Amino acid sequence: MPRQTEPNANNALGDLLRGMMPGCEIRSENTQTFVDHAGRHADVLIAAPGRSPVVVEAEYEPAAEVEKDASERLGLRVQGEPRTVEAAIAVRYPQAVGEAYDVREALAGCRLAYYVLYQDGSRFPESGWLDGSVPDLADLVRLVSVPQKAVEQVANTLEYGIGQAANQLEEMAKLRPNITPVIARLLGMSDVPQTRRMACAIVANAMVFHQRIAGMHEGVKPLRLVSGPEVANPQGDTLSAWTDILKINYWPIFAIAKDILEQIPGDTAAAMLRDFLETAQGVEATGIDNAHDLTGRIFQHLIADRKYLATFYTLPASAALLARLAVSKLEGVDWSDADAIGKLRIGNFACSTATGSGVSVLKIGAYLPANAGFQPFQKSWLHAVGKPSEGSWKRAPSHFILRIPIGVYGIGKMPSGNSPRYILIIASLFVSGHKPSSINAESATPSPAFWTPV
Repeated sequence: MPRQTEPNANNALGDLLRGMMPGCEIRSENTQTFVDHAGRHADVLIAAPGRSPVVVEAEYEPAAEVEKDASERLGLRVQGEPRTVEAAIAVRYPQAVGEAYDVREALAGCRLAYYVLYQDGSRFPESGWLDGSVPDLADLVRLVSVPQKAVEQVANTLEYGIGQAANQLEEMAKLRPNITPVIARLLGMSDVPQTRRMACAIVANAMVFHQRIAGMHEGVKPLRLVSGPEVANPQGDTLSAWTDILKINYWPIFAIAKDILEQIPGDTAAAMLRDFLETAQGVEATGIDNAHDLTGRIFQHLIADRKYLATFYTLPASAALLARLAVSKLEGVDWSDADAIGKLRIGNFACSTATGSGVSVLKIGAYLPANAGFQPFQKSWLHAVGKPSEGSWKRAPSHFILRIPIGVYGIGKMPSGNSPRYILIIASLFVSGHKPSSINAESATPSPAFWTPV
């Protein structure tokens, strides 16, 4: 008979995860968990804004009933959460945990066995168990909490909106053929359909981001007040709003979007902006934050014809794996010491869209203990990030260094004549949506990337 009951172990596991997953609500052994299922509880439940709740069901080995318990929680609605459980993790505790005097200490130092069950009936891995520590389990929870249905919905919404706008640019180019070449030169690209889709993606991204930050900064009007159907001059009002946003900063997102929008004739711009307003509202309605999965998925569609960019890109899933492996090799780092974290350096020596660099920042952030807050981020943000000058956006060096928080450097070589400006738009998505709320916008830049010629 184990000295420690399973509820004791579950409470200890919940406590350990709580310290590793700031921003998440973690409940353990809570009997009032599921809507319309008062008698069914979760051993551990993890919930976070913009994500699907994840259930962890655990038993001591041999864990004969854990799969049944985990599968029965799939599809249930959690009290106070808008999403249902899309993934449940079955965990097998080693007997040594049950025999320990200090169950929390035993869990912190043991290896767990686990696998994931999904609402669509799939299992990962398809057979057998994964082996890992509690931090590995926390990392898995983060991955499976991405609400795949909503991500697909947002990806389709964005892709449709970008496609509609690109069609409008194509029609405009037939009557006004000298405008799209100017937009192409802004991006350092050829005047081809893919370039127009990229330009529309940049404006769409700015619209979505504008919608997100409207409630974060005083004086930033909601999109509906600058580009809605009741606005007489949506292009002029939107450009004015983006000028105000650039005074806060957010340069990688809004500077190039503003330049593009300025080139588009008023009638075409009005139609595009009103369509993008619907797109941005549709994205917001899903509750999805700017997860790197979504950004990478959209960008992969946009660069389908790679010959115009003369380069290749790392898939988001591959980047996440590489970043996880790299960050797990860091040793001797005091994650509560802001100065120590600020001295970390990560090199991405084949940098293009900064997928790897951006995901690395998020992986490092995942290591911060709950009691550290965002102070380590704040100090490194101040050291590593700066606002580019107006003139620097006009130059297009053949080599550049991409810098983002915590001293992350990505070194890349651009094809001749290509500007890194569009790269920054995509790179900025990876961390901008996760800007620490404790940072004062007047003393630190919210834009997490800028480039320096080398």
